Amino acid sequence: MLRSISLVIMILGIIFSLGCSGSPATPGQNDELDKLLGGVELPSPTGVVGSYTFTANDGSIETGQVTRAEDGTLTFMTERGASAYNLSWFNASVEFLNPRGYWNGYAVWYTGDTVEYEVYLDYNRGLPLNNYPILYAKMTTEQRFYPSGVLLPGDSVEVWDPLEIAPYSNNVIYDEYYIPTNCPHGWGSTICIINIAFMYGVLDFEIQYLVMGVWDP
Repeated sequence: MLRSISLVIMILGIIFSLGCSGSPATPGQNDELDKLLGGVELPSPTGVVGSYTFTANDGSIETGQVTRAEDGTLTFMTERGASAYNLSWFNASVEFLNPRGYWNGYAVWYTGDTVEYEVYLDYNRGLPLNNYPILYAKMTTEQRFYPSGVLLPGDSVEVWDPLEIAPYSNNVIYDEYYIPTNCPHGWGSTICIINIAFMYGVLDFEIQYLVMGVWDP
């Protein structure tokens, strides 16, 4: 049995929907925002975005990095002797539905807003799916401060158990996160943790996506 892969999807970016009246507007590039959101090295949505562990039924364990291409393809990379091996199992991406605005290209929201976002998770069509049926899957999303990794206040953890992933499937998972008015200002990120059980073992991987800013005007 392949077992669940916990992938901390570096989903950089919490999607905050507008929780107050008015239309989304781009916050001004002023000294207040520069002081609040500047000075932090922000991650890229491509390249290394997470890690994975595969535990086979015989007890052997394989670990490695998860990389993400611009088209959302996830590649699991590990060192086997002198050479690296790549296996693209999934495509994954996140769409932020209603940010308040943007600062230096990154989405931002006010405290009191509701983050709305969709996670797109596709089972790679190139696999011999008759050999790799998914017996069980689970996904957890966590809204965390960046870069400390501490959970944001409020209802910042959501679990889909079980998560239905069929062969050749394109999965869209919608979620919301309300930013409490007492949430400290700064950067946050969405983390996806995916656990998948196959016939031959368990795959766990984590990914982090786009970073978002939280501030109170």
